[in-house]
Amino acid sequence: MKKNRIAVLAVAAMMTAALMMTACGGSADTGNAGNTGSDTAPASNEQEAAEDVTDSGGESSLIGNPWQDNVSADDVYSLVNAYFIVPPAAANVTYRIMESEKLAEMDFELDGLKYTERMKPSDTFEDISGLYYEWDVDEEQDVAGSEGRARRAVTDEETVDSLLWLDKGMGMMFSLFTSDRDLDGFDIVAVAESMYQPETEEFMPGSFVEEAAGKGNFESFDELLSYLKKDNAYAYFELEGFDGKLLAVTESTYDDLDGHRAAIDATFYGEVNGNVRFVGNAFSDGTAYPLRCDGILVYDAGNHRYESEFMNPSGDALMIKDYISQDYDENGNVSYSGFMRESNSSADKDIPEDAVEAEKLFDSFFAELENKPVMDFTVVE
Repeated sequence: MKKNRIAVLAVAAMMTAALMMTACGGSADTGNAGNTGSDTAPASNEQEAAEDVTDSGGESSLIGNPWQDNVSADDVYSLVNAYFIVPPAAANVTYRIMESEKLAEMDFELDGLKYTERMKPSDTFEDISGLYYEWDVDEEQDVAGSEGRARRAVTDEETVDSLLWLDKGMGMMFSLFTSDRDLDGFDIVAVAESMYQPETEEFMPGSFVEEAAGKGNFESFDELLSYLKKDNAYAYFELEGFDGKLLAVTESTYDDLDGHRAAIDATFYGEVNGNVRFVGNAFSDGTAYPLRCDGILVYDAGNHRYESEFMNPSGDALMIKDYISQDYDENGNVSYSGFMRESNSSADKDIPEDAVEAEKLFDSFFAELENKPVMDFTVVE
């Protein structure tokens, strides 16, 4: 199954959210909802209150940034067991996560407005928006059959709309936010419901195994393997930071001519809280780049891309460690982009801006890659 980084696992969410980004939303004094960015991304209500200090002038100063920026849709799923639903016409989609709060966030632009959506596993209604306005409107609101609250604040500079709702069946709390100079006639509930898929909707599988099983959680590895068909393949492996063995499954393999049944894509499962469930995946761009694992990192690559993944601090899902992409413009000039992490709890480090230094780093990653063990799969007969 090809990579589906925007699968919609029961998750979801509304996507329209433009929330935050100031590190504490906007204060009632300033009416500033904030701009997106790793230096100003808001934390959860609890953490924002502890880490964001507001002076008498209404200016906020972020003492620490607990958010991990530039993460993937799979990193989001690994943390909250759900994907954001991305509107087809959305632009500039970015994700961030706060592992300490199990809080995920998506920013995007749609129809001229900037949105932020948050989601967090929860069985109780709570305000996860990170916004601190004096709301002119704050009322109960049904959202696709779920308990919710719709709020609006009007300042001299902008109008702010915020929507909260709890999907009890899914066990997920959501928030959606947007702001503009004038939101007269705008209905944030309609936007949310047009994109939101409650858990009662049809199950959306995140891998070929889940598609065959019709579910995303399994009682054991043996049960999961029972859904594999002829020529599908699997491999058990271990990874530093995870307590127990992991299972990689793939739809097909190939002979790498070096003694391995190799694969260019795989979905990884592990036992988490008593159930075997998705913990990550990896995708290479061709048979010249088989998936590799050295017990510390999982590696995938392409002619112009390198990526490695390791266990998150919670030890229950993979997250990207290093990512670097080599890009050429129409004149053949090369540039590099990406990020690196020294540890699974550190902030991102940007790829060097100097092209020469970036190329050296790119080449060093690939030189090391050749020495990493190829994942060897067992084919189902």
